Amino acid sequence: MVKPDAANVSFKHRLGDWRHLTDYRHRRIAATGKRSVLVEYQPPFPVPYGKRILFFSDLHWRQDADTYRDMIHDVISYAELCKPDLVIFGGDLLSFMCYLTDAAAALKEISAPVKIAIAGNWERRRRWISVEQWRGYFALGGFQLILQEWYCRDGLCIFGTDDSKSGQPSPPSEFPDGFRILAAHNPDTVINMGRRDILKKFRLALCGHTHGGQIRMPFWGPLKTSSRYGTRFDYGTFYNEKTDTFMIISAGMGYTMIRRRLLCQSEAVLIEL
Repeated sequence: MVKPDAANVSFKHRLGDWRHLTDYRHRRIAATGKRSVLVEYQPPFPVPYGKRILFFSDLHWRQDADTYRDMIHDVISYAELCKPDLVIFGGDLLSFMCYLTDAAAALKEISAPVKIAIAGNWERRRRWISVEQWRGYFALGGFQLILQEWYCRDGLCIFGTDDSKSGQPSPPSEFPDGFRILAAHNPDTVINMGRRDILKKFRLALCGHTHGGQIRMPFWGPLKTSSRYGTRFDYGTFYNEKTDTFMIISAGMGYTMIRRRLLCQSEAVLIEL
């Protein structure tokens, strides 16, 4: 098991396995909303499942309610446009708990056959709120929280990890048959718990947390990301040459302490399997 202080442990010897395939400049924008864009990815390998996944993360709902309602309205519109089989929320729903009712009501309006969520560091840092309480909060918005457990349906299996900064992530003890996806809020979690023998069992990893740096400079990229590995895993698609694992890192929807984005649009992600 990876301990709660795993964010303080460096696994830099694993970085050489990863190759950066596409960065922010090479996004494929499929749709544009009020406050965000929809970025489309198709994994570079054959997948025997005709599935669409809509992934969004890092809402960080706070005072300016109209801004966040617009963001959710964008996700609702993207779901109506693309008809995903599955919507995944990648963690960090709220900056302040007093906005839970508004956020849950907004999430409920997203229409999809299946809606699941994973926990981010902003959920897990609130240690006075139990996992079962978080399950109930997400259920108000129609989302099933998966935390250190699998969700499987029609040959598609998703393992939702705990967060490496504030939780206790560990690899699954069993691996069901099917196309397996590792859903981790923070890409550091994929690196930290991702020994080659584990990652070989996942063809795709979905992450948020970095916000794409949120402030990006021309010809330079992000000034900083919230990662043990600096800006190494800031945004885009990555490929592990030793395990054949494809990783997508989204810029997310909301803001951190600085409530501004520069050359880094809010986004949701559509994955075509």
